[in-house]
Amino acid sequence: MKNLKIIGITPIEKPDVKLALALSKAKAFPVIHLGRDQKEAAEAIREMSKKTKVKFGVCISESGFFDINLSDQITLAIIPYGLTFPFKSKRVKIVYQVHSVEEAIAAQQDGAYGIIVKGNEAAGKVSADSSFILFQRISREVSGIHIWVQGGIGVHSAAAVIGLGARGVVLDSQLLQFSECQAPVGLKTLCEKLNGNETRVIDGFRILSRPNSPALPEKPTFEDLVPFLGSLDLDKGYLPLGQDVCIGTDLYQKYKKVSNLVLLSGNLYSDTLGRLKVLIRFQKIMRLPNHWGCDILLPKVR
Repeated sequence: MKNLKIIGITPIEKPDVKLALALSKAKAFPVIHLGRDQKEAAEAIREMSKKTKVKFGVCISESGFFDINLSDQITLAIIPYGLTFPFKSKRVKIVYQVHSVEEAIAAQQDGAYGIIVKGNEAAGKVSADSSFILFQRISREVSGIHIWVQGGIGVHSAAAVIGLGARGVVLDSQLLQFSECQAPVGLKTLCEKLNGNETRVIDGFRILSRPNSPALPEKPTFEDLVPFLGSLDLDKGYLPLGQDVCIGTDLYQKYKKVSNLVLLSGNLYSDTLGRLKVLIRFQKIMRLPNHWGCDILLPKVR
C-alpha cells in the first residue's frame, strides 16, 4: 500500500463506489464508508470488487457491520477507537481513528497498523481539540506508528502536517462537491453555501443542523441522534458533515475533478516541503509564533 499519502473516505457516511473508483484512478487510496445500512454496504463492496482489481479499504462505524463479507481486495479497515475488529487477518490492516492522546497510546498498544488523528473539524465522531493541535500532542507522546490527520485538511494544511511527520492526510467532507461524488445535487448546492458554522457537535458527534432538522431533546446524547442518522433527507435526519465542507467548496472550484485535486495538490505538497526543508537547514529547530495557542516545533531534516 504505497499510495497512502492521501486517503479518501466516501463522505456523509455513505458508500460511493463511483467516488472510490475515481480516487483509485487518481492514485489516492480509496476507502468506502459502509454507512448504516448493511445491505447497501454489502452491495457497494461487491460492486467495487467487480469493477476494479485494485486494493481498497472500508470505514466501519458500527459493530454490527463486522458480519459483512470482506472481499480479498480489502486491505485496510478504518475504525473509531473503541470498536474491536473481530477478524484476525494479516491482509486487513487496522487503522484506528483516535480523538485523544490516551486513545492514540492505547491503539498502538493494541497493535494497530496506524492511527488517524481525527480533530474537531471533521464529520461524525470528533475530538474536542482541533486536528492540528491534537496531532502535535499525539506526536509528542507516540512514535513508531503511521499517523494520518483528518479534519480541517486543505492543500496547505496537508503539507504542514506531512512536513511535521504525518504519513499522510484523510479527506472526506471535502470531496462531497466533486462531480465524481454521487451525493444528491440538492445537497451539493446547499453545501456550496455553507461556511462550516452550520454544523454542530452533539455528544462528540458532528452533524449538519438545519432549521427544519428533526427535533431533539434539550440536551441530546448520541443515542438520541442515532435514529436520525443514515437519511439524506434533511427534514427527516441528520447528516454527518465536517466544518471542512467549506474547504471542499474552494477545492472543487479550483480543481473540478478528483484527479486534478490529487495530482496538483501532491505537487504542491512537494514544493511546500522542499521550502520547509531549506528553512530548517538554517536552524535545527525553529519556533514559529502562531494563533493556535501553542508552539510548533519543526523537526530536524535528515
